[in-house]
Amino acid sequence: MFDTEETMLQRFMRTSPVTFALIVMVTVMFIITTALYGFSPTPQELLDIGGLHTFYVHYENEYWRFVTVMFLHSGFIHFLFNTLFGLYIISSALERMIGSLKFAIIYFVSGIGASLITYVWEFNFVNPPWPVGVGASGAIFGVLGVLFFLTIYKASWFSPQDISSIRSIILINVVFTLLSPQISTTAHFGGLVSGFAIAAVLGLKRAHRGAKKGFGDPYDPYQHEKDFESDDPFDYIEIVDDDEDDDDRRVW
Repeated sequence: MFDTEETMLQRFMRTSPVTFALIVMVTVMFIITTALYGFSPTPQELLDIGGLHTFYVHYENEYWRFVTVMFLHSGFIHFLFNTLFGLYIISSALERMIGSLKFAIIYFVSGIGASLITYVWEFNFVNPPWPVGVGASGAIFGVLGVLFFLTIYKASWFSPQDISSIRSIILINVVFTLLSPQISTTAHFGGLVSGFAIAAVLGLKRAHRGAKKGFGDPYDPYQHEKDFESDDPFDYIEIVDDDEDDDDRRVW
């Protein structure tokens, strides 16, 4: 007789596979960064490992930095906040709501959009030397932008408490962004706007027929687990298609 009960990790991998893969990649890159440079890498070290920098994008055509920046972090607290709050809690909730494919599109397009907006803004309106940018927050703010869109145009998906919680989380993050000089405001707001716009273009719908209204407590990553527990196989078919200030280092 075999024990078929899933562990929390197995459930997370099954219901949020893209988010799980992102957490693994971000964690691997944090381990590599820490092994090479310690817990407080310098701006030059972050640049060497793939951080975003306007000079190298514009003059060296290193556009790949638009992507690599999403997997790098400047320190443990930066990594922990983005991974635990941004990915494990917020991103996985959205992935379970709209499906893995559309979530992946939203995450990466928002992240690249945040990097692109940052590059354009800095090149045209900020005098050099430009800072080195690292972090997944541009993409995570894209996820928040999608959730904000859903609370407006898909309000029936949520309870009033859900809507209030989501908007409060977004407001807190916006205020924190404005009050923290070391944070890249263009990356955060660029991601937020990108996510909102992508949601409008994709025409999002619930990924699972049995999905319940809202997602309850936004801090509970498994509260939608019942959406995947059905004896009817057709229920699974988609309906639709650092601690010191450093002006040369920006965290996202």
